[in-house]
Amino acid sequence: MHSAGAQPSANGHREAAHAECVWYDRGWEQETQRLRSLEAEFDPGTCRLLDSLGVVDGWHCLEVGAGAGSIARWMAERTAPGGRVIAVDLDLRHMNSARFGNLETRALDIVVDDIGEAVFDLVHARAVLEHIPARQAALRRIVSALKPGGWLLVEDFDVSPAMVSALAPYMPTDPELGKRVMSAIAPLYAAAGVDPSFGSRLTGALRDCGLEDVQGEMRASILGGGSDDFWHLSLQLVTPELVRQGLVTLTDVERLIDLTGDPRVQVPPIMLIAAWGRRPLVT
Repeated sequence: MHSAGAQPSANGHREAAHAECVWYDRGWEQETQRLRSLEAEFDPGTCRLLDSLGVVDGWHCLEVGAGAGSIARWMAERTAPGGRVIAVDLDLRHMNSARFGNLETRALDIVVDDIGEAVFDLVHARAVLEHIPARQAALRRIVSALKPGGWLLVEDFDVSPAMVSALAPYMPTDPELGKRVMSAIAPLYAAAGVDPSFGSRLTGALRDCGLEDVQGEMRASILGGGSDDFWHLSLQLVTPELVRQGLVTLTDVERLIDLTGDPRVQVPPIMLIAAWGRRPLVT
């Protein structure tokens, strides 16, 4: 995500002091493919949850952090012809929404820009709040945008050291290598204002915002590698900063990149936590 109206820095980043600490290039040539690989891995579970919340024709939905746009398009198709979907992101360059007349895209900063009050039947955000230092304020603004009785579905990762240790054995080729490199992600993220374990606290965060009927689930896929694997591409993206901060050696990172690019190798799973709840009908 990039901030609408923020000024480019010398290395091409657009930064917002109240939002994310940007230390990698979101204009990276493979960023669209990285976002699509995330969608391919996690969309089936997300769509299953959205379907269970009853998304139908006529609903007014908000997609926060649209990315490459797959979930926004799914909601647009499900809510047509009477409904409407607004997809927001700080950077919309990776999204294609041309074929859906009921899907509107907006370059918008969820922390400060207006998203309305009590206007949405459903709001969804995936891998967004964990990256925003002011995540609690952003969550409260999202909740206030829900209609009474409206649903919020939030999904964020848990890449805390404890979770990495638990999942490392699922990479049997070299679990210690996987653990070393993946354990470096948490301090890297924390230094950038990202909460690497925010997913583990999602259900509590939704309850603290006054939502009812709060539930949650954890999911992680055990997959082989490949050139379009999410971890393979993500590791390439963060390697310069991992090495610059001295969190892991370049040799280790390059070895794991090679392994995650090999379809014969089982890659370390990444745990996504989903939490959902409903705004009370009477507040």
